[in-house]
Amino acid sequence: IGCDAAQQRVAAPADIDTAVTLGLNYPYGPLAYGDRVGGATVLRILRTMCDYTADMRYRPSLWLARRAALGGSLLTRRGGRLREKPAETFRRLFAILRGRRRSCRRSGGRA
Repeated sequence: IGCDAAQQRVAAPADIDTAVTLGLNYPYGPLAYGDRVGGATVLRILRTMCDYTADMRYRPSLWLARRAALGGSLLTRRGGRLREKPAETFRRLFAILRGRRRSCRRSGGRA
């Protein structure tokens, strides 16, 4: 949900984390925890859960897929391969999107 809110620009990623940390008394927000685990790991877990349960609430957002492809931080704009060549960036992003299209087929929804 945090990635969807960041994608829709409801709030800045740091603000989303602060709201969850203060509002729910969690030690970390969803994006800070995702940074600790790694964006690619979170993406892989969500895809696996979506395929296994066929529940669309586990479908990863494009924002998360894009960040995982670039290897950047989920919480800040820094880190990872954000400064790589555009052709390499697009190649990684399209590879992730092709994988996303295959996920959640059992649910009949578009991925």
